[in-house]
Amino acid sequence: MQEIMIKHNPNLTVFEDKRLLNLLDDICCSYDIKVSVLEVSDQITETYINGDLKMKGSFPTIKDLSFWCDEDLESLISSGCACGSGGCQCH
Repeated sequence: MQEIMIKHNPNLTVFEDKRLLNLLDDICCSYDIKVSVLEVSDQITETYINGDLKMKGSFPTIKDLSFWCDEDLESLISSGCACGSGGCQCH
């Protein structure tokens, strides 16, 4: 199981970063990927993959996350959800 965790300050989150969070929310739970997003008001953005800090101070891109997870996350997102249309309904 791959685990993506992004800690961020929602007051500093810009449109493109919110878009990334929405895309990650559409990864179906039927894939072997767990996505956790934690809002922290006293900290800069940090991205962890399987517990290892990969980026600090800014949001990653889908390409960054795909590389670190060795998964084509764009394809997983665009292939839709086993739950039906409208993103994953399991979480």
